[in-house]
Amino acid sequence: MRASAAALVIAAALAAAPALARSGGDTIAYVNYGLLTSKAPQVKASRDLVQKQFGPQRKAIEEKHEQFLADRKKLLSEGPGTNPLERSAAMENFRHSRSALKQAEQQYETGLQLRENQLEASFRKLVHKEIAAYAHAHGIDLVLRAGVHYAGQAVNITNVVLSRLKRDYRQTQKADKGHS
Repeated sequence: MRASAAALVIAAALAAAPALARSGGDTIAYVNYGLLTSKAPQVKASRDLVQKQFGPQRKAIEEKHEQFLADRKKLLSEGPGTNPLERSAAMENFRHSRSALKQAEQQYETGLQLRENQLEASFRKLVHKEIAAYAHAHGIDLVLRAGVHYAGQAVNITNVVLSRLKRDYRQTQKADKGHS
């Protein structure tokens, strides 16, 4: 429902675009958001940050998985002649390692999704700021980023926004090195 409403608004804006351009001289531009997310250095830096932050936790999960497999193998290798106390202890170890693995995986996934969502929201905010600044500076009245079937180069400002994102990233990196 939400997507169809957005599509209707965009379609109406596109349909009205020639009338807007004739009547008031309004300017429309387009940004390929997918291209921005695939090429902006901030996205790669965010991925690297997530990898660095969650790498140790991922390693711990792999270790728990190895323990789970070892406990499972031990449990399966014990035959009918095994001491019932040993079998019970092996079963308890297996259950514990399975539970610990599930819990660690759930915590990891929850934390990872939360962090990725935070970084994505931060990137969206930055992109919005860059688009708005460029649009304001160049007298652009409407910038579309979705639901566009075709956008000619005259209205496509994706590369300009990407250049601004790269420039901002370099400036941020220089500033961060200056504070280190």
